[in-house]
Amino acid sequence: MGAKMKGILEAHGERIVEGSMVFTRKAKAEDLPPVKFYLMRHLPRIDDPTKPAVHEITAGKVAHAKIGDVWAGDGNLKFFDSPFEEVADLGPIKVTGAFYFSMGMTITGGEVLHSY
Repeated sequence: MGAKMKGILEAHGERIVEGSMVFTRKAKAEDLPPVKFYLMRHLPRIDDPTKPAVHEITAGKVAHAKIGDVWAGDGNLKFFDSPFEEVADLGPIKVTGAFYFSMGMTITGGEVLHSY
């Protein structure tokens, strides 16, 4: 197989995350680790947009998940320093495998993990 894919995340004109994967085999949905969805909700106040009306980290509850073709392989993930973003604080991490798949779902609510 050996097909490759790469994704780059940029903010403010700077590269802050780079991920890549080499596809090695077709896999099954059962091979996937549990999928969790963490979301940051940020809504500015209507009378003062510099202040948030809502600013929270949530865990979404997922229903009716449907997973398409699944591919497994070797992955790599790099975080880059930025004066504007704090993503580099997540790394370094050890990537033990990678998956590529499509997924459809309904988010039916969630739980607030942290409110700022």
